[in-house]
Amino acid sequence: MDQKTTADDVYRLALPQPEPTPVGDCHDCARLDRARTAVRITRDMSAVSDCNVLMRRHQAADHPDPSPPRP
Repeated sequence: MDQKTTADDVYRLALPQPEPTPVGDCHDCARLDRARTAVRITRDMSAVSDCNVLMRRHQAADHPDPSPPRP
């Protein structure tokens, strides 16, 4: 019995993004940064990732990038 055991497609995984940094005097950025630091101390890397996602979403909504989009 011939059974295929390999995938047809090549899967490419991206490198992780750098962690977002808090923006200036933004209280929400500072709160998320403090939360990320607190959970990193407990070595809960899933919660660190969650904080990164929340900070990216917050920054996308409240601190849009002023540079023009790339062509």
